[in-house]
Amino acid sequence: MSVEAAWQRYLDDCEQMRQVFLRDPIIEKYPLLKANAHFLLQQTQAMAYNLVMAPLQDSPRFTSHNFFAPLLYTAHQPNPDFAYQIAFVNGTRRWRITGKRNTARWIDIQSLRGWWGEHDFGGLENYDLDKDFKIERDGSFEIIASADPAPGNWIRLDKSNPNNTLQVRPAMYDWETEVPPELHIEPLDDAPPTRVVHDEAEIVRRLQLCGEMIKHCIGRWTTKASPKLVKMAGMNQFVTFKGDPARGGANPLAQYGQAPYELAHDEALIIETEDPDAPYWGISLGTWWWETVDPTHHQSSINGHQAVLDSDGKFRFVLTRNDPGVPNWLDPVGWDVGILLLRWYRATKEQRISTKKVPVRELRNHLPSDTPVVTPAQRKKEIERRRRAVMRWYGY
Repeated sequence: MSVEAAWQRYLDDCEQMRQVFLRDPIIEKYPLLKANAHFLLQQTQAMAYNLVMAPLQDSPRFTSHNFFAPLLYTAHQPNPDFAYQIAFVNGTRRWRITGKRNTARWIDIQSLRGWWGEHDFGGLENYDLDKDFKIERDGSFEIIASADPAPGNWIRLDKSNPNNTLQVRPAMYDWETEVPPELHIEPLDDAPPTRVVHDEAEIVRRLQLCGEMIKHCIGRWTTKASPKLVKMAGMNQFVTFKGDPARGGANPLAQYGQAPYELAHDEALIIETEDPDAPYWGISLGTWWWETVDPTHHQSSINGHQAVLDSDGKFRFVLTRNDPGVPNWLDPVGWDVGILLLRWYRATKEQRISTKKVPVRELRNHLPSDTPVVTPAQRKKEIERRRRAVMRWYGY
């Protein structure tokens, strides 16, 4: 296939996905989603360049800006508590990863074969940095990544695919004090890089894969997941399941709770769950098409460190358009319809989630009588601390 033909095929893939968005009947009820569809499509195209076209698997590095970045890359509802880092490596070679653990609450490293849209994409292994690897007293570590087993700290790669993904999920619980890990990667062999500049054949191959990633993200995930959840449980009701690496690289150590919500301006949705007794857990909001709602300037997410436990031992979150003055408020940032997503990692028990929709004016009648009042001044300070913390992670 020529570059011209590959480019046209890529454009056709993008237009096909644009039409998938525009055929969604929900945009008739919520016209803002029509504009949002074009925003999300172009964002996914930009991510396809970052994650498919650009990587040089023989010269990898861990990046924290190409996968999720506040107000820039939010598609596919990444976790606002995770200071993600990602690297793409040649699975036929041996690599040394060095770094410092620092103070993130919990750090998961996942190795995957390929990336979204590749025909053989799938998870290889998940590693808990603290439990599965030796870390020196000063927080430093060294890990070998290779297809063949290595003594000591080792991450499994797949030599059948020259594109292996290393995805790091550092969970940031105390946003203001915790520091993400420092990671570096270098080759252990003397083999010269197999690819320094993409030739025409490689551009053609990667253009096709860019189109496949966009079709995977939009055609099989973004536009399908919310209607599927509605069909399974209805609006404002949760579906829970264990993580499956084949589902977009989901973590097998995680339990997920997902619910499509729809809320009028005078309504409040109360989400109730028990203490999961987990190293990490959190709840976050997404748009109908699974974009993480801005967690930097809005309280659109709450984790186990930030959440306030009620006197009866339960957590209650309140979703309303306007601030109701309660601790665990979730701000939808203007969206009347969207996604609620709960994540628990290594929870000691299966979680059950209940929801109740009530009039905003009656909200406190449905909460414990000792639920604190959060003043506008207090909320303003909370949001300012969030903004500074997230910007610090990404060096802004």
